[in-house]
Amino acid sequence: MDRAYQTWLLVLAGGAVVGVLFNPRTIALVSVGLFAASVAGLVAAGALGYGNASMFFGLAAMAIPVLGVIATAGAAIGSRFRGAKPK
Repeated sequence: MDRAYQTWLLVLAGGAVVGVLFNPRTIALVSVGLFAASVAGLVAAGALGYGNASMFFGLAAMAIPVLGVIATAGAAIGSRFRGAKPK
């Protein structure tokens, strides 16, 4: 199995575990906040001339939305288990 698939499955499983504790909307909002912070860091690093930092912020700006969607999907799965517990 390719290591990338293992990463996606790990993020999905982590999202499912976190989804038992938090609402999937919260996970999505955290992902949006992290994306906004990475874009702000990209703009700031580019404006200040820090090439390496802007490269890392750019990679984060590309990866966070994908990982956020997968984690939110995992959280939606995990929240189903929270609702299925007997009372």
